[in-house]
Amino acid sequence: MLKIGIIPNEDKDEDLKYTRTLIDSIRKCGGTALVCDEIASKIGDKELNINEDKVVDMSDIIVCLGGDGTFLKAARTIVAKAKPLLGVNLGKLGFLADVDKNDIENAVKHLIKGEFTIDERMMLDTEIVRDGKVVAKDIVLNDVVISRGAISRILHLKTYINDAFMDLYPGDGLIISTPTAQQLILYRQEDLW
Repeated sequence: MLKIGIIPNEDKDEDLKYTRTLIDSIRKCGGTALVCDEIASKIGDKELNINEDKVVDMSDIIVCLGGDGTFLKAARTIVAKAKPLLGVNLGKLGFLADVDKNDIENAVKHLIKGEFTIDERMMLDTEIVRDGKVVAKDIVLNDVVISRGAISRILHLKTYINDAFMDLYPGDGLIISTPTAQQLILYRQEDLW
């Protein structure tokens, strides 16, 4: 029986309407839905009472409900567990979260039947080192932006890839992207034509 972990964005899923639809679809198709105890409490489902840290561990696949931001956040959360991730788009564009909110039941049927392929994506393990100390680090699926924010001063960024010096970049900032981000840019350009 396929165990599907659910990570909803409560700001986009008003009253957890689509989370409930997803849970009902999973059960109807013979799978097991897993959500954290906080979400289970909000939807009034005592069967789903699982500690938040264990949802990913216990799942065969994760489904997040929200937009691309929710998808990117979920990807960072599950990267160490190497679990497949499917996004349900509750926003407007949905390049990464590509299942439409009105197609949840159909997507679940395909998941349960094993009728899907996994598209492996590159992620970047990033660190910002200042004076020999790591001041920030993150794992990203899309891109990483290094800038001063609102302060308009030129940065001089020494950039290394796998400990090999690449270049010194003077400028307002630096964006390093994965092929996923480049693919999103191409899609957006196509939408404009």
